[in-house]
Amino acid sequence: MWRLYDSKRHTFLGEIWGQFLYVPVKNSAWPRIVTYGHESVCSGSLARFEFRSGQYRLIGNYYAINECIPNGTPLPRQFARARRLCDCYGS
Repeated sequence: MWRLYDSKRHTFLGEIWGQFLYVPVKNSAWPRIVTYGHESVCSGSLARFEFRSGQYRLIGNYYAINECIPNGTPLPRQFARARRLCDCYGS
């Protein structure tokens, strides 16, 4: 679990969870955060957090990923670059 704080105002911004964090570059002050947590070697779940009412909050349900089985749910394509970077840095 990660606790988020605003370093300028010293305020608590919420808690998010996941092993890997993906923060797309945005022009807005508070970007959406997508997290991924492993459940096994080839499965896990994505969660989406958005800044609402002064804190980051879970938006919607988890998105299950299962690449172990032939008709499983693959990781969405927009995260392919993030996966390559994680593999490159050994995380």
